[in-house]
Amino acid sequence: MRRRCEAGGKKFQINSGHAYDRAHKGGDVRDSGLSRDQIENAIVHDLLTQQDLSTIPRVPRYVDKVVEVEGYAVGYRVNTLPNGTVNIGTYFPG
Repeated sequence: MRRRCEAGGKKFQINSGHAYDRAHKGGDVRDSGLSRDQIENAIVHDLLTQQDLSTIPRVPRYVDKVVEVEGYAVGYRVNTLPNGTVNIGTYFPG
């Protein structure tokens, strides 16, 4: 499942199915008790407030970042699609 939103004049795409709905090597974000919306809203907010979005690399390159959500560290992988959409390809326990 891919979710899309617009915030701060930018388009975002989040690969929610891969990120939230399955365990990762470092654990499972569902064990945090946080909802998908809480995590994904925090990631978008982090990008809008902490990052000059023009510096996010284009696919196939990416950058890994970490955001704290209610005391729980969440790592995420971000890049920019050819159409300019900011893509969060996955997130995981940070």
